[in-house]
Amino acid sequence: MDFWAAKLRTRKPGLFWWVVSAFSFLFVIWLSGLVVYALDGIPLRYLYNIPLHASFFIQGSVILFAVKGFRSFLEQLPTWARPVLRLNREEFTEFFERVERWVSSFFPPLIFAIAMMFLNLYLSRQAVAESLTARSTWGLALSFFMYLFNGTGVWIIVSIWLLVFWVSRQPLDLRLSRRTSKIFRPLAIASLYASACVFLVTSLIPIFYPAASMAQLLIYGFFILLGVLAFLVPFYNIHLVLVRMKRDELSKIEEETSELMGELDKTLAERPTQDSRDRKATITARLLALHVKEKTVREAQEWPVDISFFSAIAGLVLMSMGRMVVELVMRMFL
Repeated sequence: MDFWAAKLRTRKPGLFWWVVSAFSFLFVIWLSGLVVYALDGIPLRYLYNIPLHASFFIQGSVILFAVKGFRSFLEQLPTWARPVLRLNREEFTEFFERVERWVSSFFPPLIFAIAMMFLNLYLSRQAVAESLTARSTWGLALSFFMYLFNGTGVWIIVSIWLLVFWVSRQPLDLRLSRRTSKIFRPLAIASLYASACVFLVTSLIPIFYPAASMAQLLIYGFFILLGVLAFLVPFYNIHLVLVRMKRDELSKIEEETSELMGELDKTLAERPTQDSRDRKATITARLLALHVKEKTVREAQEWPVDISFFSAIAGLVLMSMGRMVVELVMRMFL
């Protein structure tokens, strides 16, 4: 796709040229199928296969859009992470070099495509013909290509999970407050968009290709579950970090409050002097500041996302699972 886009761009890259590159890239692959069917003398059979064309272009466009968004997210991530992570320059550079190597790897989507190819052949009880025709070979190649697309989408989700997990494992430079969730908003938005792509694909594919078996229906359910986990699991680790920070901060405040109360008791037991009155005023002010700090810490959010993001993910789940649940119930009882 990068090679194709580089050949097409004749001016400054932008959204328009990206759309042209993505559509033409998919169109060339689609056109290869028309050529193969035309050589067999049945081009109309290919042209009338509307579900194939719709699912190919919709699914391909969603995945390519997800890739573009993920790349933009990776470009902006260091700028966001610099003030959040308590790392020196060398540690920070090493951390993001390791991240880039992992998330840019081609092997996870390739392994996913190979595994899904064999799984699909096994579930559908299909066997490779003894003498492959050009049409059947193209069909296998297209299936493998689409599994590569799907594997890319899955790897994007896994990469976001790994990114959030790795960020939460680094020393964080945070101050607990009611606005804590806003700090992690870029990560939450990226995770939400990744989940939305999963739900969108899993919602559209059954429309064009209804599940032929219970196993395929369960595969659709697996990808929906993956979308839920892609949103919730990464942030649960940050939730644990925030809970631990909140507990440690409250413990420090409680310890400091106890020390100040002891000092105040000793001061009150002394004979009233100007010095004792000054110390009492100082201790009282510090106790008041600790009280305000304790209230702020107790009210600090323990989740890096707010209720609006949970509402969004719940809506996506209901949208995706509604049709699948109805079909599953009908297959079980009818």
